[in-house]
Amino acid sequence: MKKVEVYGQLSLFDLNINEIKTNDKISKNPILSLKVNEAKKEENRLINRQEIINKYKSISNLNRIIAYCGGGFGIESLEENAYKTIYVNRYGEEEFAVKNKCPVLPMDRIILTNCAANYNKIQSQKLIKYKKNFKKVIKRKGDENIILEKDGQAVSINSKGWLLEFQSNTAYEEDEILEVICKKETNNSTKVFKTGDKVIVNFDDLECNGIVRSKHSIYDAYSIDFEKQELMCNTTFHISQIR
Repeated sequence: MKKVEVYGQLSLFDLNINEIKTNDKISKNPILSLKVNEAKKEENRLINRQEIINKYKSISNLNRIIAYCGGGFGIESLEENAYKTIYVNRYGEEEFAVKNKCPVLPMDRIILTNCAANYNKIQSQKLIKYKKNFKKVIKRKGDENIILEKDGQAVSINSKGWLLEFQSNTAYEEDEILEVICKKETNNSTKVFKTGDKVIVNFDDLECNGIVRSKHSIYDAYSIDFEKQELMCNTTFHISQIR
């Protein structure tokens, strides 16, 4: 077979396989080195809550220190009548700051507070309306929210009167239990509605006749067709709003 050589062509024998080539641009690329940095962080020691408290408790106008359920911390301060929250990761590194108060979830824990957070009239009205369907009413120190809890489910009533539902236990101390509710067997929370059941629902403080269409797959809630001021409507209602 005749050997044919083409100008510029290399054979395997022309390559120096013992020489390792590196691309400085790639090796210095911060995006490509993220995994290396993450591996180094894993070797770092996690910071504990007491160390966070000791580090930040003396900062000017400190409002709260929050231990987030994900492992980080929020350092909240009040500066010139405006809130500021610094996010500190689990290694004690400050990552970013937000010019506002950050939401506190039932799973989070307020580990230091310099503020007295009371609930307002709207929250009080919602509490009276819904607490009968839960086992505990929780009011945590430094938390504006009221938390209703039962069987791994938490409903947080925020300052706007919104009900936010979580499938999780609440982080709280025993002295933060505002009320323990004794439930009756006939309580709505033990009742199951079926598709087609005729019910009465509370909507905008009005009692409306409705029909059950379906049950929510996770929460204690139902899709209801109901009549309001001679108009047919549909929305999802928590079981506490249905009878």
